[in-house]
Amino acid sequence: MSLTQNNIQPSSFFDADALLAMQGPVEAFFRGDTPKEIYKILGQPVPASFADGHKSEVPAYLIDVLRRSEYMQQWKFPRSCQEKSLEIMKADASCVRLSALNTDFYAYNARIAELAGGIAGAEIAQTLLASFRKRFPKMLNLALHMGEKSKETAKLDRFEERLVRVGAGQSNAFREWRYGAEKENKRGKKRKFNVFQSS
Repeated sequence: MSLTQNNIQPSSFFDADALLAMQGPVEAFFRGDTPKEIYKILGQPVPASFADGHKSEVPAYLIDVLRRSEYMQQWKFPRSCQEKSLEIMKADASCVRLSALNTDFYAYNARIAELAGGIAGAEIAQTLLASFRKRFPKMLNLALHMGEKSKETAKLDRFEERLVRVGAGQSNAFREWRYGAEKENKRGKKRKFNVFQSS
């Protein structure tokens, strides 16, 4: 399979959020006969000497294309879904600073899980789901009580930040509606009382 600028497109090409998430670099290892053009397309320096197992960084969204090109021998899971990180998430995901692992933790690692497939991919996907369930009460508390400007939001990834922002907006709108209705109700009662007294 030839590799050109024309066929290097992620499956989620028209999804801006997914594309941004998949810009993160992944370590990949290439064959010694990998054409120089591939390194140029990747924006990586062309090796001075070519040997099997040459390591280079590639955007995660290109992993599938490169794997099908047969020039890439293997690729390494990024830190955010390596075994150590997954074990920490399983132990207590609620206290993990996701933004330090990846600003698009869920979107990025969901795609990595899809690319990995098999048992490894299933483990990543299950850990993501369990982590979200564990962290959701914290996000709910932020949205309802602390708001999107809380320092705690610095520990969230972009998806969680968006949930907190939307939740806080809805919570504020509800409070404004409720207090506005209560004030209007009190005014109505006061008017009725004044009318009753004057009569």
